[in-house]
Amino acid sequence: PQEAETVLRLDMPPATHRFLRYWTAKEAILKAMGLGLTYPMKHLEVFLESGDLASRPSAEPIPMALHGEPSPDLNQYWLYQWQSDTKWVAAVALQAVAVVPPVIHLQTATVQALIDRLD
Repeated sequence: PQEAETVLRLDMPPATHRFLRYWTAKEAILKAMGLGLTYPMKHLEVFLESGDLASRPSAEPIPMALHGEPSPDLNQYWLYQWQSDTKWVAAVALQAVAVVPPVIHLQTATVQALIDRLD
């Protein structure tokens, strides 16, 4: 409810941007936990700070709360969220295996380049 309230208070297009940030963060976290999108997104609450996203992935601590079962420790996950351009918001969540977050490097590739790598 708090996330919906936050989005509904905003004008367009910031409301769309905030909604996409919530959605991509929740989707990434639920998939990293192995729950997938069958788990109700309303049971995962994400507390996002306002402001612009970086253009590259960087792990920042994002407070989260999981309501209901199962209830894994959310501190065991790194959430990366970024905006590559004005149209796209992306997120990746990884299970933390170290105190320091891993660095993610983005690479641009075409379908043909990926096929060529298989040969």
